[in-house]
Formats: sequence, C-alpha cells, structure tokens
Amino acid sequence: MTITDKSGYVYILTSKNCESIKIGGTDYPPMKRIKEINNSFPYKQYGIWHLQDFRQVNDWRLVEYHLHYQFRSFLNKDIPNQKNSFRLLGKQHL
Repeated sequence: MTITDKSGYVYILTSKNCESIKIGGTDYPPMKRIKEINNSFPYKQYGIWHLQDFRQVNDWRLVEYHLHYQFRSFLNKDIPNQKNSFRLLGKQHL
C-alpha cells in the first residue's frame, strides 16, 4: 500500500456497556484514537471501548464514509451527538 496524506485506519470498537459497535477512522494509530474516545462525550459513558478490528487503508475518510453509508439503517439514534454507532446483530461474533 502506498502511504498518502489520506492514508490511515478504519476500525471497529466494542464495549460491554453498549449494544452497538462504533465504526470510525483515523489518520493515526487506532490505540491512540481509542484513548481519546474513552475520554470523550458521548462515548465515554458507554465505554470502556476495545479495538475489535482495524484495517490500514489508502483513504480512511472515504472508506469510513462508505461503511457508515452501508450500515446507515442500523445507526443507533438513542446515543445523542454521534453518527458512527451502529446496532448490528451478532455483535458478539465480530
């Protein structure tokens, strides 16, 4: 993979305290991003979040956008002020 200014990571996070998964993206290592998420609203009240999976990609914003679009019908609207928490059946199998 060629490293570009758009390259980064997409990730899936899970928490025992939340029925949803979080799908996100970042241009720096996912473990650094998880520390931020676990300390920021609205996610910290549903954490502690753990890295379930991640992929390094050429354009993380584009991949994240397509994942969010693909799962838009599963968006968890019960968590305010967020657009990347999804209710997916079989979360325990991720």
